[in-house]
Amino acid sequence: MVESLFLTKKKITEDIIIVYGDIVFDDAIIDKLIKQKGSCLPLNSNWKETWIKRMGSKKFKLDAEDVVTKGNKIVSIGNKITNKLPKLQFMGIVKFSKSDYFKLFKFYKKNSNKKIDFTTFLNLSIKNKIVKLNFFQTNKRWLEIDNTKDYILAKKIIKNELFKNYR
Repeated sequence: MVESLFLTKKKITEDIIIVYGDIVFDDAIIDKLIKQKGSCLPLNSNWKETWIKRMGSKKFKLDAEDVVTKGNKIVSIGNKITNKLPKLQFMGIVKFSKSDYFKLFKFYKKNSNKKIDFTTFLNLSIKNKIVKLNFFQTNKRWLEIDNTKDYILAKKIIKNELFKNYR
C-alpha cells in the first residue's frame, strides 16, 4: 500500500486524502477533513461497540490498534493494545499536505522495508519527526469490512440508522 501511494507522485499537485479501500463512513468525516489545515486524520470515538459486534468481546482488541495523542497531535499510532483500551481509533483515512507527501516519499525511499504497511509507516514517520499529524475526534459512523460477516453487519447498521451519507 505504501509503495502504491508513491506511484502517483508525478500527479500530486495539491493536498491529498488517502482512504483505505475496506471501509465505509459518513461523508461528514471527509467534509471536515477537507477543511483542516496541514496533515491531519480523523480518530473515531464511537468504535468499540461496532468492533465488539464484529469480533466478539474477547477478540476485538486483537484487531484494534493503540493511538496515543498529545494536544491535537498524534504521538504514536498502530501499535498493539497492551493495557488500557484507547478512547480513539484510527479509521484508515488521512490527509497529507502536498509538502508532507513529498517528505514522506523521501523518507520511504530511504526506508529499507519496501513492504511496510501504511499504519506502521505513519508511526515510523511520526517517531522520526518526518511529519506532524494533527487529528480531530469524530463520533460519525465508520465501519471496516474485512469479510462477509462485516458486510452483513454494515448493511444492517446502515439500514437501521437510515444513514444515507456513506461513501
